[in-house]
Amino acid sequence: MKLEFREALSYDDISLLPNFSNISSRKEVDTTTKISRNKYIDIPIVLSPMDTVSSVKSCIKINKIGGAGVLHRFMSIDEQMHKAKIIRDESNFCITAIGLKDPVERIRETSLYSDIYFVDTANGLAKNVEDFLRWYKTSGYKQDIIIGNTLTKESVFRLANLKADGFRHLIGPGSMCLTQVKTGIGCPSLTGNYYAWKAIRNWELSQVDLFKQDKPNPDHRPSILADGGIRYPKDLVKAIASGCDAVICGRIFAGLSDSVDDENIIVKDGKRYAKYRGMASQDVVEDYELYDGTKKNLFVEGDNTLIPIIEDKSIEDVLYDFANGLRSAMSYLGFRSIDEMRGGLWTGEIQAVRNSPNSMYEGFAHGK
Repeated sequence: MKLEFREALSYDDISLLPNFSNISSRKEVDTTTKISRNKYIDIPIVLSPMDTVSSVKSCIKINKIGGAGVLHRFMSIDEQMHKAKIIRDESNFCITAIGLKDPVERIRETSLYSDIYFVDTANGLAKNVEDFLRWYKTSGYKQDIIIGNTLTKESVFRLANLKADGFRHLIGPGSMCLTQVKTGIGCPSLTGNYYAWKAIRNWELSQVDLFKQDKPNPDHRPSILADGGIRYPKDLVKAIASGCDAVICGRIFAGLSDSVDDENIIVKDGKRYAKYRGMASQDVVEDYELYDGTKKNLFVEGDNTLIPIIEDKSIEDVLYDFANGLRSAMSYLGFRSIDEMRGGLWTGEIQAVRNSPNSMYEGFAHGK
């Protein structure tokens, strides 16, 4: 039997071409987007639930500016409940991450202070994830629930049928992720995003009652959040063009003085550094005692590093840099809203070209 492998593309593999636009200023566009089925944010950027960037102060600040912070789960239930309360009291919004070890207890204790739950697992295409989602949707809790991580059309479609309210999508592109190297599992971001977009399109069509409506109601669909691989504003633009509602980021916030907690700052040779690590790194496995202490059972899929503390840049600076890049792109492309732009690569509303290996050099300032 002959096997044919599809070519898969990442953000750097393409550049977008401008459309005719009647937008005279980037101020005319609206970057409001879905973060889940029933919740919206002003800037399509979500802070990843990584313990070295997801602090109480970073979640509060991002929420207030218009993005969204996710409170990580690597703490006791009582501590997470208290932190969720602080975040919600000070910013009026809180997304709480949970795992599948103790989800019922965590939800019970944090439900008063959580607007969205964020299921933080490696593989969303798993029986225990589906079983939990079935339980949650019949439990009486009303908060939207985002499920991750997904990668294939099958995983997104199956979980959409089980009433997931959003997807933490992609496996492998995160800056501290080693899953592709360790396991061979993964897919470049642009193609991975297509799988989610296509799955949701198919799911929406399956929900249409042709006797009552001729097209899906976009308000009823779950969200797609691209997880990882976001380094520059152009990556955010291409994530939305390839079908996502927002992106989940860690690295762009790492090392910011208003993001990192004191416990994650170390001094080395007189200089201050921030820890930054993937949540499947050996540091995390050891710090939170996630294995039995034997090398046979120590398997990691994440890396860790130190990043110099950045004193002259804030969370606000990063969010607005990305948001303004997105607004400029939307004005080039002629879209006034994220919903108009989302998935345009696949509908023909956005044209693109393939890049050569040398094109990235040309795209950056190179005259210094």
